[in-house]
Amino acid sequence: MVPPTPPPHHQVRRKRSRQAFGVPQQVVAGIILLLWLGVLLVGVAVCHRYDTTSAATSTDAMTFSATANRRNLREVTSAVTALVVSDSQPPVPVPVPEKKPALALDEIVEYLEGWITQLHKQLLDIPRPAAVESVWEAFHNLTEQTLYPWDQEYLTRMPTRRTDGSIFLSVISYRDEHCTNTLEQAYAQAQDPDNLFVGLVQQNCYKDCRTGLQEDGLYHKTDPDPDCYETFCQTDVGAPHCQAGRVRVLRMEEPESLGPYMARYLASKIWYGEEYYIQIDSHMTFAQSWDAISISSLQKAPSNKPVISHYPPSHKFDLKTFERLPASRICGPIFTPNTIRLEGSQIWDIWKLDTPRFAPVLGAGYVVAQSSILKEVPYDPFLPWVFMGEEIILSARLWTAGYDFFSPAQAVLGHIYNREHTPKFWESVHRAFTPGLYNEMQELVGERIKHQLDYPEYSRDMVASSSILTASDQYAMGTTADRTLDDYMKMIGMNTTTKEVTRMEWCEHGQPPPGFEQYKHLYEHKGRTSVRRKTLAQKVASVASKVLVVVLGLLLLLLPLRKRWLRPGQDN
Repeated sequence: MVPPTPPPHHQVRRKRSRQAFGVPQQVVAGIILLLWLGVLLVGVAVCHRYDTTSAATSTDAMTFSATANRRNLREVTSAVTALVVSDSQPPVPVPVPEKKPALALDEIVEYLEGWITQLHKQLLDIPRPAAVESVWEAFHNLTEQTLYPWDQEYLTRMPTRRTDGSIFLSVISYRDEHCTNTLEQAYAQAQDPDNLFVGLVQQNCYKDCRTGLQEDGLYHKTDPDPDCYETFCQTDVGAPHCQAGRVRVLRMEEPESLGPYMARYLASKIWYGEEYYIQIDSHMTFAQSWDAISISSLQKAPSNKPVISHYPPSHKFDLKTFERLPASRICGPIFTPNTIRLEGSQIWDIWKLDTPRFAPVLGAGYVVAQSSILKEVPYDPFLPWVFMGEEIILSARLWTAGYDFFSPAQAVLGHIYNREHTPKFWESVHRAFTPGLYNEMQELVGERIKHQLDYPEYSRDMVASSSILTASDQYAMGTTADRTLDDYMKMIGMNTTTKEVTRMEWCEHGQPPPGFEQYKHLYEHKGRTSVRRKTLAQKVASVASKVLVVVLGLLLLLLPLRKRWLRPGQDN
């Protein structure tokens, strides 16, 4: 009998496995299915732990371990965890924006000069005679699209402020023949000239130049303006500082001038990490060690955020005489049709004190502060062709940001005030566009300032154009607690609703303003509180009134005697 042919080898192995231990095939399949379900449950538990919290996982693990051997569970869990981690996508990390490095100084100057050139080209395309609305629209659109975004990025990429006592001196010059002498004196009279860095915005005429308005009522042809930067760098005083890179310059042509406020905006951008910020004009004189005295006044002011400022005396005075005299202070802002004008600058005090006295506002021609001011209260790029109003808007923004104003303990700079027949920037505006356009532009742009100062007639829905208020919130009042704009206007005695002005006796008397009485003891001298210093006119009037009273009294006494002497026929 022939034996049957054996089945294929793989069939034998499969048959043996299916019949292992005598267990039916269906039972084996059920056991395998249960094992897979168990593995699935473990995977769910592990994933839950991976995605939520370890506490939940612990609970799941404890539940599962109640029905399985702990040792086997750890082995299975490790295998499934490795499988889940290897097959699943890792969580996407939240991107952390990389901090960009500070903009290079050359990059800043190159961009700003390029922007100025681009703006000038667009302004030249406006048909003449140009309407103020067309000029503003051209400026606004380019600034909104280019300069404003750049400025916002710049504020996040400013250089780190140093703590080495260095000073950044902001100087703006418009066709100023005194500019070179100003720079020379600044360095020659400084106590530490190697720690003084100048940022010069030079606005000059290079061709087809005209004088300022002359006595005959005409403008005459004149030579191009000397280059202040190059001339200074050729002097014995200036050469070493220019070579060391301590003098920076941003050049503009006369028709490109945008007024003093925008010039100060541009100058502030070429600050590069100096510890202190001092702002002046380009026609100044200097006392010896003016830099050290200015910083000393700043450090002695009773405030965490002090600003030293006033209107410097005329250059005609010898600054040495002010070493023993108190400095002047601005105590008399007034309303004008266009803005708030600062007046009442004089020497109010009798005694000179080492502690600077509180002041209500700053004067743009002399400002001393920590350079952090440039980041915390940056200049507004939407205020072109502004002359009147730059001081009050900057004062309000600074005070509401936590800064306090003080007059200096000593006047260390002189100012050349009377510059008759010299070119003025509004004259170039008239020549470049239309005669009289500057006045209209000042009024139009002034609406932005009035809106920010809460003039009710210049609320958002009442300004001439909504574009006047572009990005006004980014350059608005500060947010320091208990320092609202209303608080500031009350302190300086100005009511923008009624246009009423309240006299600031605290300023005239050299005392702290309301709310700062804790510093009153700093302003006492020899047991007496400082009082208002009388002006020469007030002294003369006081003496004259006393003399008049004495004379009238003598006349009244002599009148009866005169009648007796003139009585006829009377014997002696």
